[in-house]
Amino acid sequence: MTRLIPSQSAHSRSSNPSGSGLALTAALTAAMLAVLVLPGFLQAQEPPPEPAPTTTPAAQVVEKLHPRDEIMLAFRNLLPNSASRDLADRLANEYPEAWAQFDAEYAALLSETFTEKQLQELLTFLSSETGQLWIQSSANLTEQIQSGSSNPGSLTFRMAAVGCAVGVLAPGDIEITDATYEATRSSREAAIATCDCVLTKAVEKWPSVPIAQQLLKAEAQSYIGELLADGVCPLPVGE
Repeated sequence: MTRLIPSQSAHSRSSNPSGSGLALTAALTAAMLAVLVLPGFLQAQEPPPEPAPTTTPAAQVVEKLHPRDEIMLAFRNLLPNSASRDLADRLANEYPEAWAQFDAEYAALLSETFTEKQLQELLTFLSSETGQLWIQSSANLTEQIQSGSSNPGSLTFRMAAVGCAVGVLAPGDIEITDATYEATRSSREAAIATCDCVLTKAVEKWPSVPIAQQLLKAEAQSYIGELLADGVCPLPVGE
């Protein structure tokens, strides 16, 4: 059976359970942070576009949408407490040039994606009463969804488990074909079983805290180590 993660002996399975817990938490954290960090890194490899004049339709759309709010919301939801979120807000505001560059890149992408007529139509909507309400409500709606239910049947939970499993399996630079995916069923199922168990226990222990925030805390990492050490949750070892 082809594996994305190696089998472990009985001794190695129990020799460092806390380390396994830390690795799982780090994998999940890395998967979530990659959503924010990787796109910016990739864009940095290309020459940035010239700042768009604020009078262009695309720039006006960006000004009305203010997409930086969505970025900061997603980032804030990864942080463990209000103090760290407030500090992140203040630090982010120290880089107005970076935000201006982001707005220019966003406007450039809009110009490539939509015609000027379509951008004008979008502006008309965003300037309307309904459009203004949508802008004001969208960030709150996103935050409510992201901080909402983390029960095992929710999308929040399932995506956290997917990120955890991908981090545990760490496939490397290989092509995931249908055949490869099927051949690694045992390893995949073992990783998902571990992640499901760890996340379920974390939600039970801290039901009022968004799962992404809680897993960044040292107490959660320690708790995961205990779950694995005590055999409450299985180590991700396929047959």
